[in-house]
Amino acid sequence: MRSITCIIALSLCMFITGANATTICPGPVSGHWYASGNPYNVCGEITVPSDSTLHIHEGVEVIFQGHFKLVVNGYLEAIGTETDSIMFTAANPNSGWHGIRFFNAQDSSHLSYCVTQHGRAYGNQPDCWGGGIYCAGSNPVLTHCTIRSNWAEEYDGGMSIYYYSNPVISHCSIAENSTDGSGGGVVCYQSNPIISYCTISGNSAEESNGGLWCLEASPTISHSIITGNSAGLNSGGLEIQGVSNPTISHCIIDGNSAGSEG
Repeated sequence: MRSITCIIALSLCMFITGANATTICPGPVSGHWYASGNPYNVCGEITVPSDSTLHIHEGVEVIFQGHFKLVVNGYLEAIGTETDSIMFTAANPNSGWHGIRFFNAQDSSHLSYCVTQHGRAYGNQPDCWGGGIYCAGSNPVLTHCTIRSNWAEEYDGGMSIYYYSNPVISHCSIAENSTDGSGGGVVCYQSNPIISYCTISGNSAEESNGGLWCLEASPTISHSIITGNSAGLNSGGLEIQGVSNPTISHCIIDGNSAGSEG
């Protein structure tokens, strides 16, 4: 059955993008992706199984041809460089793709010098959470990454950190993400991430929590900037809610706006 699906996906992708590309069919993925195979046109939902590793090397362009997700149960090693980053994006920014979604993934995936953009999260829960990156019970390490121009229907336009996820996020930019609900940039729920030397800027929420929302969470946030975020109701920059005990040091929280409180 998968071979038939792959043949159909291959024909469709070649029709859309031409033959000079690597077509990624729906289903499990692993192994190594190199820039020599660019672009990698993803033509369905793909999954890194719990016993597998997908290595994506510097300069790779991963282009989702429809609203498909990359599900990580195993290991994702996406390691770019300062001069040659890795791009995760959509062929059609208006319809987007469904982001990178870590579900009870193995410890610890690494993303370095990656750009995640034009993700769009919608549908039933949790598909409507986390436009760019969604973490549930997972602890990826993100360094020097950019999460930008993503959108979520309900929560977490940029990144969701949920259900006992403890990622380490450093030297990252989370910018210009949005949601029709709450949590434009990042939402931490029942999790304890470490966030350092990051910029959370220009994110927006139609309802509350434009920048960073901590709910029943105890993140450690240091040497970071939360600026230029906005919310239609409460909490333009940062909200600490519920039984939360964050540690915040050497941060700048400035220039955020809200329709009513915060």
